[in-house]
Amino acid sequence: MTAEVVKEHFRQIVSREVIRYEIPSLHGFNFLLQGVRKDGVSATLDLDSHGKSLAFGLLELEIEVD
Repeated sequence: MTAEVVKEHFRQIVSREVIRYEIPSLHGFNFLLQGVRKDGVSATLDLDSHGKSLAFGLLELEIEVD
């Protein structure tokens, strides 16, 4: 899964860059979606201020496996 694919999936809310960090010890990735929160995570009163619902939204992404 690439940063470009994730950015396209969240195109309605991501206004800047998406960065992918590999986590070899977990065989996984961490994605940083920049520009989702206008003034940053600490400037919002949302209950999910750290993006847990975005992680859930990523589960809706269909991918092809070779």
